[in-house]
Amino acid sequence: MITADLISKVLELMASGKSTIQVAAYLKLSKRQFNQLLLSKNEDPLMQENLKAAIELGHTLHEAHFEEFYVDAMSGKVHGVKENLLKAYFQNKFKWADKTETQTIEDKISELSDAEIEERINNAKGINL
Repeated sequence: MITADLISKVLELMASGKSTIQVAAYLKLSKRQFNQLLLSKNEDPLMQENLKAAIELGHTLHEAHFEEFYVDAMSGKVHGVKENLLKAYFQNKFKWADKTETQTIEDKISELSDAEIEERINNAKGINL
């Protein structure tokens, strides 16, 4: 049964870094039973919506918890952490990716001299000077 206390506990656990699977285990529910709470016709629809909102917020709190840990670990505040393994773990867990250098057409054009721009335009038109 969904209660205000259960919703508060879900938020508390996820803010401390627990995943939804760990929350379900803490509540002594299987993954299926936990998911059924959100779908059951026997639950109060308002409480179901509150639980769904709590889980959605919980995902943000969960990721924020680990992002803070990651920053602390990478800045040396957490000892005994292998940075390359930590980075790979978080990239996989949260679909984080290294930033790639991107260049817009305006950036590329601004790097060309006027003569190079004129040459490229003429080449595109098939004009050879």
